[in-house]
Amino acid sequence: PHKEIGEKLWTTLSPSGKVDVIANFQGFKDEKDNNYSVEINLKDCEIRDGKYKIPLWGMAGRLENNKDGFVSKHIDAKCCGGHIECTLSIITTVDPYQYEG
Repeated sequence: PHKEIGEKLWTTLSPSGKVDVIANFQGFKDEKDNNYSVEINLKDCEIRDGKYKIPLWGMAGRLENNKDGFVSKHIDAKCCGGHIECTLSIITTVDPYQYEG
């Protein structure tokens, strides 16, 4: 459903590391009623910002994806000798998408 966002994030951030994934899908006869959620628990992951090439490593936290968008839950990471804590949400049910975080 959010193929464009997923491909862009994967290409831009070049993620690596270990994750636990929990996926739930609820299918209905009428496809518009289908519901799903994917929970990704980050464990010592790494990304590199595509524009500025800033590395973030030692990432831990939780990402959730459902038919409304993406939400991060308390992401921790190390960066350039410092520590980062953040949350992020992308609501994809509106046009244009709404970003917060």
